[in-house]
Amino acid sequence: MNTPTEFTHSTDGWTRFQVCAGAYGAQRAAWPLTERNLYDRFATTSAGQQILQPAQSLDKDLNLVGTGGASADFMARLMAMPLPPQVRLQNYAVVFWRRSVAVLLLMAALGFGNGYTENTNVDRIWQTATMTTAFGVIAQ
Repeated sequence: MNTPTEFTHSTDGWTRFQVCAGAYGAQRAAWPLTERNLYDRFATTSAGQQILQPAQSLDKDLNLVGTGGASADFMARLMAMPLPPQVRLQNYAVVFWRRSVAVLLLMAALGFGNGYTENTNVDRIWQTATMTTAFGVIAQ
């Protein structure tokens, strides 16, 4: 159990170990309970130690950030990292209010138009078509 080639049936275990080492660091206590068996399996190997070494260095530097002991180079690299894009939240209440007002105005206009029509066959077809359109807008 000293090299990744011994786990030819489980190369995904090494990949997962590398991903977890990058995400959780070199300290076993920082790893989630569900991943600690992976840590125990690979961390004691020489290949595992090679994977954990950069994580140990990063853990050390990150632990020094709050105390002011981090190197200037590390702080410069840390500050140069791009921030994730911010999600623009829409004000759903405003959107809902505007749509509601638009639908109500449309319904009022159609109702007003229907009120002034005569009882002819053509007007009944127009009334049916406009009401169907109004209720179609509401259904959306």
